[in-house]
Amino acid sequence: MEQTEPLQCHICQVGEKITDEHGQQVESKLVVCTSCHKYFCISHTSEFDPSLCSDCVSFSNTVVTKSPLKDSNGVTHQGSQLILTGEAWMRSRDVISMMTDIELAAKLISLKKAVHEAEMILDYRRIIYNQVENEKGARLSKKLGRLRLISAVDAAHKATVPQPAARQQAPVRDALKALGGLTLDGKTLTKDQIANVLIQLAKAKGASK
Repeated sequence: MEQTEPLQCHICQVGEKITDEHGQQVESKLVVCTSCHKYFCISHTSEFDPSLCSDCVSFSNTVVTKSPLKDSNGVTHQGSQLILTGEAWMRSRDVISMMTDIELAAKLISLKKAVHEAEMILDYRRIIYNQVENEKGARLSKKLGRLRLISAVDAAHKATVPQPAARQQAPVRDALKALGGLTLDGKTLTKDQIANVLIQLAKAKGASK
């Protein structure tokens, strides 16, 4: 009885198989690439097309260029044209040209679903990206607000130190004006809040003497 060679991924040379309780192979996880017609495992599936292996089509051998949209007369229109080049274009072209009408219709349906899913994933990631950017900006704004508050309170406290009347009025007025324009956690400080900050700061300084 002729023995057949065990199925293996042509890239990693490892066969991923499902066996039953008796150790007999009942199903293979290996798939035949529609381009090179060799077996490949799930770890070496093309990022672009699950029917192709990563050796045939991958990020490293695929280029998508974006160019202005022009008609046959050379007139540029609004929009852009995406052009697939490299191994991906050549292999996909050959695979598609060899499909039957039934296979072509099935491929179209699967690609339509894949495009819809990819657009949803892209929209989701863009939304999360914007949320992360907004959170980062909000935290930076709060930090800057607290730093401005500390600086303004410090300036106002220094202005309360006994000085000649002519020199004292301007610093106090400027410090209080600065405090009045500050915000904390997105909210403008009220006069009562400003007064409370100054009182607490004065108490803390008095206790440290």
